[in-house]
Amino acid sequence: PEKNITRAEFAQATNKAFEFTKTGEKRFADVSGNAWYYNAMNIALEAGYFQGDEYGNGNPEKAITRAEAATAFARIIKVNADGSSTAFSDDASIPSWAKPYIKALADKGVINGYTDGTYKPYNNIQLPRLHIQRFPQKGLLKNI
Repeated sequence: PEKNITRAEFAQATNKAFEFTKTGEKRFADVSGNAWYYNAMNIALEAGYFQGDEYGNGNPEKAITRAEAATAFARIIKVNADGSSTAFSDDASIPSWAKPYIKALADKGVINGYTDGTYKPYNNIQLPRLHIQRFPQKGLLKNI
């Protein structure tokens, strides 16, 4: 069955796929030291693909959206994120902080949209749709 993936679960899977293990001094304000995802979220913060919200929160138990996942992966693979619009028919609904990353990943064929030409940035990532494929360059994201 389809299940929304939380930001913590996404971090755990991503850290494993990209072999991220380093933690730093910074911590998310809303991640308790006794939470099962404490290390995963701190590794994500140190790796730089999660940066937290305006309050310093990582929102680990919140379902991750397509826009958030695309932004995270673009940061990991260090794409040149410049651009103000995408070719997706729902471009106007893509948040400005994610748009350059989504455009760059789509232009490279790393991500794709739906058959109707939309990207649906606020849709949550669900377990059957998350595919992290490892390659010598440490991973590519498909179907997000």
